[in-house]
Amino acid sequence: MFSASSHPEFLPTLKQLWIETFPELSDAADDRALIIIAGATIGDHRSAIGKAAVAVVANLIPADATTPQEVLNTLKSQYCTVPEFIYRDPSGAPSNRGSYLSDLILKVLAVHMGVVLQAQKAFGRPAGALALVCAAIERALDGWKEGVNQIEEAKKDLKRNKSHGFKAERWGPVAARWLKGIDKNMTDKRWEILFHDTSVFIPDRLSNAIDCEPFAEGDIRDIDGSGDEFLE
Repeated sequence: MFSASSHPEFLPTLKQLWIETFPELSDAADDRALIIIAGATIGDHRSAIGKAAVAVVANLIPADATTPQEVLNTLKSQYCTVPEFIYRDPSGAPSNRGSYLSDLILKVLAVHMGVVLQAQKAFGRPAGALALVCAAIERALDGWKEGVNQIEEAKKDLKRNKSHGFKAERWGPVAARWLKGIDKNMTDKRWEILFHDTSVFIPDRLSNAIDCEPFAEGDIRDIDGSGDEFLE
């Protein structure tokens, strides 16, 4: 997530992918420039997820919500609070909420999946990416806690911009908190439903590559718990 380049599997995986992709240049697999570029690319991708979350949340605010209180009322009416924002139906019964299936989650996760689907190789379920998406949305919502988009306002002031950035110091622990619940509760079936529903927000040329069986709407309704365990 925030420290992917320091993950123990980062360098071995990078080297493996480089050699598989460019076998004739295998001697360059340990080049420091390659490591720096790969780390920067991960950082850019994380930033793209953060920006997508800010944009998706901002799009919830109607043009006629002109005062901070009207903005807050709008967000509250759409269940844009923690942890309600992860649910497809926050007001439903505990077993019918649809955890991690809200449009907020799906639209931001689609940014990640759109990149992954263009990769030659995938490495397991995107639990870290989903946790990062949740943290990014939580940050975006936090930016509106006073009824004004503080993240956008902070761009006008360098010091404030740093404090509102999508940085590891503040949002790394938040992503780690989400990851614990995701690792504990996301089953193969839940992942396949999530992939299926995310595909709606990915360009057709990419979404067709998602390898999952389609699930009926009813299947979504009988697999979720109360959701409280997702916040451990």
